[in-house]
Amino acid sequence: MQTTLDYARARVTEAAEAREFLRYSLINLGTESAYIATSVSQLDTMNEPATATAPSVTVAEDAGEPTSEEFIPVVTPPATIRAGPRLENLVMASGVDSSDCARDSNPRFTPSSQQIYVVAWAFAVPAGATISSVWRRGDSQVATFSFQPRNTINGSCIWFFIDQTDADFTVGTWSVELAVDGERAAPAFAFEIVPE
Repeated sequence: MQTTLDYARARVTEAAEAREFLRYSLINLGTESAYIATSVSQLDTMNEPATATAPSVTVAEDAGEPTSEEFIPVVTPPATIRAGPRLENLVMASGVDSSDCARDSNPRFTPSSQQIYVVAWAFAVPAGATISSVWRRGDSQVATFSFQPRNTINGSCIWFFIDQTDADFTVGTWSVELAVDGERAAPAFAFEIVPE
C-alpha cells in the first residue's frame, strides 16, 4: 500500500509540474493570463487533489490492545488519458529541428511567411496508421496532407506544413486539425496570419 501511495504522490507532483509547463506555454503562445487563471480555477473545482484515508485505531474492549481497522487508500486518479493513438503539445512553428520538433513556437504568421508548421508529440501511433492534417482558413478547407509511419511512434515529434504553393497566406484566422486513422487525435489548433 505504501508503494501505491508513493506512486500516487509522485504522479500528483508530475501533474503539478505539467500544469505549470502548460500555463507558461500558453502565455508564450499569447494566451491572456486572465483567461488561463479563470480556466484553471474551473478545473480546480472539478478535480480534487489526490487524497488518502488514514488508518484509524480503535481499542478492542475485550483485549485492551489497540488494533488497526482496515486501511483503504482512496486515490483520486489524474484526468483520464485517452487510450490508443494520441497527439499532444501541438505548436505552430516556422520550422523543425534535427529531432523533428519545433524550432520555435508562434501562433502568428504573415502573408510573406515561407512555411507554416504544426508540430505535435505522438504517442502510441502504430506503424502503418494514417496520420493526417486538415488546414482551414476560417470555415474553408484549404489543404490536407497525410502520411503513414513505417515504425510505431511513441514519444517523438511529428509535423506537417503548408507553404505558398498550397494556399495563399491571406490575413485572418486559420486552424489545423490532426487525426490518426480518421479519428481526431487533438483539438483543432487555431493560428493567425496577421498583416506585415
